[in-house]
Amino acid sequence: MRRILAASVMVLAWAAAAFAQGSGEPQTVFDRAQNAWAVGTVALGSAMTFREGRVLVFPGQIEDLLWAKQGKPRNIMLVYEVPAAEVDKPFFNAKDVLFAPIQLLPEHSFWRDNLPATPRHGVAGGRRNVFRGDEIPEARRVLGLYLQAGDMKGKARWGAQLDAVAQALSSSVPRLSEDAVSYFSTSTRLATDFPESAAAPISRFLEGPGPDEGKTQLIDALGRAKVAAMSDELRKLGGGQGPVAAAAMVALDQIGTGASLERLLELSRSSSDEVRAYGGGRLAGDRTGSKAAFERAVALLDPAQPKAVRTATAVGFGWPGNLQAIEPLRNLLMKGDVVASSAAEALASIGGEDAGKALKDALTSGPQDGAAASVNALKLIEGCRDCGRVLVEQHTKHPNEAIRELIGVVLEMPASHEH
Repeated sequence: MRRILAASVMVLAWAAAAFAQGSGEPQTVFDRAQNAWAVGTVALGSAMTFREGRVLVFPGQIEDLLWAKQGKPRNIMLVYEVPAAEVDKPFFNAKDVLFAPIQLLPEHSFWRDNLPATPRHGVAGGRRNVFRGDEIPEARRVLGLYLQAGDMKGKARWGAQLDAVAQALSSSVPRLSEDAVSYFSTSTRLATDFPESAAAPISRFLEGPGPDEGKTQLIDALGRAKVAAMSDELRKLGGGQGPVAAAAMVALDQIGTGASLERLLELSRSSSDEVRAYGGGRLAGDRTGSKAAFERAVALLDPAQPKAVRTATAVGFGWPGNLQAIEPLRNLLMKGDVVASSAAEALASIGGEDAGKALKDALTSGPQDGAAASVNALKLIEGCRDCGRVLVEQHTKHPNEAIRELIGVVLEMPASHEH
């Protein structure tokens, strides 16, 4: 089941990276605010210039303090290192009014030697977390709810924070909505502390006009956390078309309330490529012995189907002992099909002598694309006694130099050269 879900998620291609903010767990505006020195609306004065205009220091006043780690700070000294592209038009200027989480800057020797001897500050998270003009009331509202929840004591805090972030999903400021999605995507509290009050704002976002990438990313988070409270909404979305519908069905599978076999057969004929890919992957992964499921999955390997549908189906066939899938997967390899790599991966997952023979045949007598696809699979497959030996032999004997070199890379052996 895990491999089927992974394949379905892969072919949806919902570009979650568009909502990520760097490698590792994203530091959202919520995280930045919670760890800030202060959060509020700041008015900047005239800048002091250092290092030939590449470092600007703005004295400023916190005119409207929303939250502070300690006390009620009012004065700041905002430091901004000006990028080369902004020398003539810096991002910050005198008389700017902005709302942001503010952090204390560390006492680096550069600043001690070059800047006034006073505490120095920066915007936590950089310019992404600077809000101006009409954005200010909305950012203040959203972060106010979150910071208020963060000040609560005990277990109630976690549910209140999730609720506050849910309220931000449909924010009129797009990056607040994007950060709310990112927050849910990395939250460790969804599974244990999801509040009922968050269901309605999440549903509004998922049914609203926002981008599919954000919706599918949020749905993925709900599925991974097995948030059963959202099952009804996910079933509703799963009745639609496109990547959001497919993501909803994957999430229901993860929660444990996925589609029946009859429903999967219907979905495999959907006009939506994403939904059809989901259906194909699930049907290929069927272990009940259903003839209808197997035959329909094989039909979805047809070259007339989009690559995403065929890929999900081929990968879905890859479960241990699935002997009936060996022949259709072998055919893909022997044709050098565009989904040959997925077919080879599935054969390696099936394992055993018959699957190994299909991979060996592809390597020794198949077209170049099929042979190339089989190389890594032959190294990974289990239950095949001589697959490794054949792979080593072909490192020197295969007639195609590119295949010999690929085998050498996979086996971490020196490339063979003819002299």
